[in-house]
Amino acid sequence: MISKVIGLESILDVISEKSGMSVELLKSKTRRAEVVEVKYIFYYVCRKYYPFTLAHIAEFFGSHHATVLHGVRQIENYISIDRFFEERVLFFTMDLHVEAEFKSLRILLDYRKKTFDLLQSLNIKVRDLEEKMKEHGIESL
Repeated sequence: MISKVIGLESILDVISEKSGMSVELLKSKTRRAEVVEVKYIFYYVCRKYYPFTLAHIAEFFGSHHATVLHGVRQIENYISIDRFFEERVLFFTMDLHVEAEFKSLRILLDYRKKTFDLLQSLNIKVRDLEEKMKEHGIESL
């Protein structure tokens, strides 16, 4: 399972881009087979690779958790009988893995920068304190 670094909106954006269907179309109530299939792939990816609950995914899409469960089971069924369908699902997930890695790296870099800035600030404060101690004739440690 991939860590929950990216959210449902990011996953939907990637799947939208890779499928050539707009986010609005994927979130619509249409029953067109090609749209429903991509929605089901979204449900499956969110359940298989991320720790999202059925209820969370359903709420995001404005549907019922049973709809999400049905979609996940449909994709599992398609994969079990069609090896090429599994490759299609993997096609959607490849960019998600890359995006998750980039977001993880950005988070790590932000954390390192904040830590560096904090240490730099503390170093300045220590130097100021040492100068004040010298002014008052107090030896530093």
